[in-house]
Amino acid sequence: MPKFYVQSGQVQVILEAQNAEQAAITAFQWWCERQAEAMFDVFDDDDDADDRQLGNEILVSEAGFGAGDAESFQTLDILMAWQVEPVEVGGLAGDAGDADNRDHLLA
Repeated sequence: MPKFYVQSGQVQVILEAQNAEQAAITAFQWWCERQAEAMFDVFDDDDDADDRQLGNEILVSEAGFGAGDAESFQTLDILMAWQVEPVEVGGLAGDAGDADNRDHLLA
């Protein structure tokens, strides 16, 4: 599966997905889970976990963060797609899917 670099606002993640839209949806799901965990103080040692917000658009590239070829998705459109077909977060590159291992993917 291809590796994608997904960024929106202050959030940056690297993950594997079937295509750019699926990568954006997976990143959105990951962000939602992280926000929910932060509400319950799971990130005791990461005081700014809930300060990372998504922007109005989600940029997805196979070349890297800030690449000129990034595909752009409106965050609201990704939210609506996610509501229709939520995904399980497991495609984050280089981890087993747990929150502690995913923290290193944030810039």
